[in-house]
Amino acid sequence: MDGNLLSILKYNPTTQNFTLLWEKQYNVTKIAISDITSDSLNEVLISDLSGNLTAFFNNGTLCWSTPLNNTIQDFVCLDFSQDNVTDRILVFGDSFITLLNTTGLIEWQIEVASKPQNGLLGDVLGNQDQELILKLQNYTLCLAQNGTSYWNSTPYMADYPGLLLYNSTGDSYPEIFLSTSNGISSLNGTNGAIIHRYLTNSSTTSLVIGNLFGGTIDCLIIGDTQNITYWTLEGYIFLIVPLNSTVLDILLLEMNNNGILDIATASANGVVYVIGLPWFVDFTWIFVGVAIGAAVIIVSIIIVMKTKPPTPKAPSPAFTPSSTH
Repeated sequence: MDGNLLSILKYNPTTQNFTLLWEKQYNVTKIAISDITSDSLNEVLISDLSGNLTAFFNNGTLCWSTPLNNTIQDFVCLDFSQDNVTDRILVFGDSFITLLNTTGLIEWQIEVASKPQNGLLGDVLGNQDQELILKLQNYTLCLAQNGTSYWNSTPYMADYPGLLLYNSTGDSYPEIFLSTSNGISSLNGTNGAIIHRYLTNSSTTSLVIGNLFGGTIDCLIIGDTQNITYWTLEGYIFLIVPLNSTVLDILLLEMNNNGILDIATASANGVVYVIGLPWFVDFTWIFVGVAIGAAVIIVSIIIVMKTKPPTPKAPSPAFTPSSTH
């Protein structure tokens, strides 16, 4: 509530009501749920405006709290050992990146010359290890797990944190796809060199790569401040879906039980869309968004499906072929 209260609720599917389990007074900036104690029970992790990262057990008692003395913009739970258990927490400050273990102890901290936006793990060097890929506002870093640097990318401008790994070339390592102020760039995982650019007319907010509409070939779906665009990985636009506000996030979900992935997305004006075949599906939605400044948006989307068939009479978006790279 207004960033000042952390409330944990329990949902009863029989009564379809929520009951309050516990709550804390914290000026929360980010929440994550993860098992950081390896006991098969999830803990609640929060960051706050005072620069603390805090973990609670699921009954609300304090697990640990680590002061970082730096405003926390975001944090990510990571699985270094690749055993489906969180074993590290990557924290982004205004100009610092800090790695913590799951007891809250700092393993390393580095200062960066650009605002951190996102981070993930992946074997981008093809050496069977998991490297840290850190997307900053003006360049991307590839780090070893101990914090030493492998490479920096060429400079760019980016307003949003879109980042993913995908192997489109068949090499032993994936490429790095990231959002920029004028589209998407794919980077070589071994050295950070630009492989391809997918240019848009406005700043890119989000991206996914996946198999859509029951096809056999993956495509790139880009959200920006005006549209959702569908691209071949070779760089051709084959569909444009105009929206009336900035796209906040894109999720690929099977929404109508037909075995075909659909797109669930939300725009900055509070409208949630489901785009698929048929184009729109009836659903109930709850949308929660908090805007910070002009460019940074923290958003959570919760979609609750109705048990009803899709509506085939809904209009479909216009098909706009193009050969523009």
